[in-house]
Amino acid sequence: MRILLLIIVLSSKIYGQKKDNYFKYYDLCNQANKLFSQQDYNGSLHKYDSAFRLVHYQHVSDLLNAAVTAVKAQNKNSATKYLRQAILNGISTSELSSENFIELTEFKQFKQLRDSSEILRSKFLRRTNRVYSRQCDSLFYVDQVIIRNVKTLNPVYKIDLYVYASERQKYDSINFQYLLKLIEKYGFPSEEKIGPASYEGIKLVIHHSARMPVNKDKIELFKAAVSEGEYLPTDFAWMYDQFRTNSNESPFFYFQVGDTSKLTVDEKNRVDKNRKDFGLRPLADDKLKRTY
Repeated sequence: MRILLLIIVLSSKIYGQKKDNYFKYYDLCNQANKLFSQQDYNGSLHKYDSAFRLVHYQHVSDLLNAAVTAVKAQNKNSATKYLRQAILNGISTSELSSENFIELTEFKQFKQLRDSSEILRSKFLRRTNRVYSRQCDSLFYVDQVIIRNVKTLNPVYKIDLYVYASERQKYDSINFQYLLKLIEKYGFPSEEKIGPASYEGIKLVIHHSARMPVNKDKIELFKAAVSEGEYLPTDFAWMYDQFRTNSNESPFFYFQVGDTSKLTVDEKNRVDKNRKDFGLRPLADDKLKRTY
């Protein structure tokens, strides 16, 4: 019952508030990415501008892509504007030193942005739920270091990791159940709520358990989060296609799962419709590179 109530909350907006249109937002960002690959930088920038007006929160990867596009289009004002918003939304201030933005170095507004970047960073930290993000970071640590022995995260304590690895699914489930309790308390752990860095970690915790058939009843929760811009379409598609294959069903999106070479034209069209409905780019554009 509590999960059902949470789905209803995620699927609804406060009365009188303008409703975000994240599916259209994602579609426009996908179009912008394609135009960028075709070196139509002004057209790409126009798509990003249109997309960002549709939602109250823009994802940092899209803002950074838009900033790079603006640099290519020789629009330094827009590039600086998007970088400013990206810092407010959680990127590291070190991104301002990226080679992508060298052309902005002597631009007055960019210098001002660089000088005020730590203040903007502080605003981001005040806005996010730091308690929630720390708890999510802890679950990510357990997922990666204790359960999966990922050495690059430098475990603090000496733990007999093989004890956990031998019953990985059991401990994934414990981690996941704790996360579900956090979601009931704080809402979905979106990039906006906990910051992009913590989101990048917690999406793996979600992935490792939500893809298991035993958690079929939680899929609607994650679908609702996609529509609210809280769970990125690519992350949902990756999880959902693995869920379907684990359930002995065909992939729905063919996102990093399944062989598309034997699909008929009608089947590919159906997959592309599924993708578009959830904010993913079509199969033919899967190989297009993104700047971020």
